[in-house]
Amino acid sequence: MQQEDWEQPHARSLALRLNGADSALLIVLNAHFEPVEFSLPDPENSGWRMLIDTAAGVASVKSIRQIEEAELTAPERALLLLESWND
Repeated sequence: MQQEDWEQPHARSLALRLNGADSALLIVLNAHFEPVEFSLPDPENSGWRMLIDTAAGVASVKSIRQIEEAELTAPERALLLLESWND
C-alpha cells in the first residue's frame, strides 16, 4: 500500500496476512456497510479454513469450514479470521 491508499475516505476494508513457521493467518476486516470481495492469497499449504466470522455469530470448532474458492466475500461490518491448513 502507498501513503495515499491510507488516506482514501472511501477505504473501509483491509486484509492482513501473518505468516508463521507451519501455517498462516489471514485477518479480513470490513467496516463498510456493504459486503466487500477479497481475492485470497496463495495459502502455501492445502488451503484456507474459516476460524471466525463475526457476521455469523459465535465461533466454535463445529463452525470451522474449509474455503474452496479463490475469492471471499466479507460481510458488511465483519471480521473474518482464516488459517492455512495442511492435509
